[in-house]
Amino acid sequence: GLFDESAAVRSRAADGLLAAAPERAAQALGERLMAAAPEDLARAADVLPRLHERAAGLVGILADDGAPVGRMSQAALCAGRIHAAEAGEWLAKRAWAREATLARNAAWALATLADARWTKALDELTRHPLPEVRYEAMRGLSRIGGSEALRLLANAAVTPIEPELSLRRSAVYFIARANEPASIDALMSVLGRTTSVRGDTVHA
Repeated sequence: GLFDESAAVRSRAADGLLAAAPERAAQALGERLMAAAPEDLARAADVLPRLHERAAGLVGILADDGAPVGRMSQAALCAGRIHAAEAGEWLAKRAWAREATLARNAAWALATLADARWTKALDELTRHPLPEVRYEAMRGLSRIGGSEALRLLANAAVTPIEPELSLRRSAVYFIARANEPASIDALMSVLGRTTSVRGDTVHA
């Protein structure tokens, strides 16, 4: 029911899982999430965060160094959809995995959590070898917002910290998307330190 096309059915399914015995519901939910296709998880994004207290199984998979990479990758994707805040530490670690899909999914999930506790981890990921991971780290900093996160985004917009012009532009975009007073200071910081994205920054 969590993945039904009807929002009402998805909501009632979530109600049922919340009313069920916690351990039994957590086990059933974990098994179903681990077997779900990405499009099913996206469809259930409106109700999955309500079930974040049933995500212990996903955290256990992420914390298991012996788990298959594909299983960890799926767990990371699910942890992001369910907003499992307690998974943040392990998502930050798995974002540095050598396997690209796991790294991307973990970075996406960490960014989706938008939890200020992982600001430093996201800042470190702005220097990750994979540009897709750096992009997600920037997205996460923007979602967290506040002067510190936006300052770090400004750093990511300045060469040579971010070697790719398209990602420096993304950093500027994410600063603007935060749409708060600290965004102005961050954008002015970018203007004062580089000319490579000046037009984008002025537009922002």
